[in-house]
Amino acid sequence: METQTRFRTEFETSSVVKSLYSTFCHFIQKAKTKQDLQLRNDVMSVTQVLVTRCPNAPLLECGFIKILTLVASSSEVKTTDGLMKGFSMNHKMTNFELKKAA
Repeated sequence: METQTRFRTEFETSSVVKSLYSTFCHFIQKAKTKQDLQLRNDVMSVTQVLVTRCPNAPLLECGFIKILTLVASSSEVKTTDGLMKGFSMNHKMTNFELKKAA
């Protein structure tokens, strides 16, 4: 129980969420290699754990929810948002994994 409380305390801070957000944005905009795409998906997996374990994490306040929504709807809704510049959802398996996770 103590480990779970410590996890929440450490990961519910805005600095951690902002770091995760900036890393995710970097990979959304710049990931081209298979390794980068997999790292992007790994960051998404960490985000899922964060949301599950720390429901009070400031994802909305840090802008994370916005980018997740843009990614989740990218194939259905076209956007001109600067966050999505350079992002394309093609039929690679790594992109399918991201879409499924979002």
